[in-house]
This record gives sequence, structure tokens and C-alpha cells, in this order.
Amino acid sequence: MKKLILISATFMISCSINKKNEENQNSTEVEINSKNDNQEIAPLNREDDSIMRHYIYIANLNNEIPEGNPYIEDIESIKNIDRPSRSYIKESTFSTSNLFGVWGRENEPVSDFRIDAKTFDAADYFGNGNMPYIIYKDSIIIFYNDFISKGKIVYNSSDSLAIKWKANEEDYIQGYSRWK
Repeated sequence: MKKLILISATFMISCSINKKNEENQNSTEVEINSKNDNQEIAPLNREDDSIMRHYIYIANLNNEIPEGNPYIEDIESIKNIDRPSRSYIKESTFSTSNLFGVWGRENEPVSDFRIDAKTFDAADYFGNGNMPYIIYKDSIIIFYNDFISKGKIVYNSSDSLAIKWKANEEDYIQGYSRWK
């Protein structure tokens, strides 16, 4: 009987410590408050964290970029993928004030995308170019309508951004400048 009481007490203490750790961890998690244009960042709740982790898992299963021009238009032959209803940011390695903005390839006169608290907006996209995204630490996952684009943010400052994109089985680093 003493062993059963000791096991129960140990289990209760362990659960209490885990709950405290989760509460402390939740205080550093963030979500995008899309109801406010001021790009407010608020703590993530447990359900939002689960949803975000689900879509990160889905993205890690999918490495194929479809043929054609999927970065600028929906591919009619491909059924639209399951996407999160909004964007998420958690434990970003980089300041969102440096990440948010309009970006174009270095030495190019046009922009490629705009990223803000709500969406990743693909420039010159035929159709709805507003894509939900996830930033987790230094990783960025863009949920286009027909596919998922994954990258690692390798550098970011107020006027420069470099992302190592994974396209099919190839990795490449693309440099961007803040578009003015």
C-alpha cells in the first residue's frame, strides 16, 4: 500500500511540474491576431499549438513542387491542399519587425512577396495570392493553394533577407532586398 501511495504522489508531482513547464512555455508562444491591423502578437493557446504542429507535420511529409508555374497561379489539375485557416509564428529566431514587409530578389525591379502578421502574399499571383504560413524558429512554411513551400531563414536584417528554400529534392539560397 505504501508503494501505491508513493507512486501516486510521484505521479501527481510530475504532472504538476509538467503543467508548470507548459505554462511557462506557453508564455513564449505567439499567434497572429488577425483581427487587428496593427500586427499584434498574442500568446498561443494549446489548441492553436496543436493545429500548428499538425500542419508542420503535414508539410514535412510533402516535398513535391508541382510542374508548371505554381508560385504564380493555381494549377487546375491539382486539387487544393488542406491549409491552416491563418498564419502562426512560434519562437521566431528573427525579429518580426525585420521579417514583415515587401521583399524582392536582389537587383530586381519587382517584388516577390509581402509578409505580414496575417499572410504571405505572393506578388503577381493569378488568383488569391494570400497564403497562410508558419514561422517556427528559423523555418518558414508557406501553404500555397496547390503545394507547400518550405525554407529556412538563414539571414534577416532591416533591409536584407536570405531563405534556403527546399524545392523537390534540391536546396537553394535566395537573397531578397526590402522592396521600396
